[in-house]
Amino acid sequence: FSCSHDHAAGWMAYMGNSSNSVARYNLSVNDNGVLVKNMLSTNYSPTYFANNTFVYDGADLDYVHDETFLSRVYFLNNIFYNTSTTTSTPWYRRTGALRQAVFSDNDYYEAGGTHSTQEPADARGTRADPRFVGDPADPVTGVGVDRIREAAAHYALRADSPLIDAGRY
Repeated sequence: FSCSHDHAAGWMAYMGNSSNSVARYNLSVNDNGVLVKNMLSTNYSPTYFANNTFVYDGADLDYVHDETFLSRVYFLNNIFYNTSTTTSTPWYRRTGALRQAVFSDNDYYEAGGTHSTQEPADARGTRADPRFVGDPADPVTGVGVDRIREAAAHYALRADSPLIDAGRY
């Protein structure tokens, strides 16, 4: 588990040339720029992004991914929560950027109610408000590293969340 917030360059720089890569149980809040930056080489086995929560302002986010995935990448059971009421999620910069990406059982929430025409196909995905404990547009700040769990608890799912027991096992 990791929690990152307010990184102007994005959440993760992923360069490829790896095997058995899994990024799961992470929380990214207002990591603008590019969430998953660069995958400029192939991998020896698929990469998995599973059970992560991404909370961002679509008006400040450059893209979810800016280059082209060259190897198979799976996005499973993630929450993509856009707090912007005016700008839908910008998913990619390059046409075909997500052609190697498989999206399954993710939740795509747009606070403005309008979904991007770039939103990836996800036959088992949802578009429900995840119902976080706290208001995602008002993140907990200034608590320091020693109280990071307190800040992260803001994004726990409430008991009435439609996402509880709804993902892929």
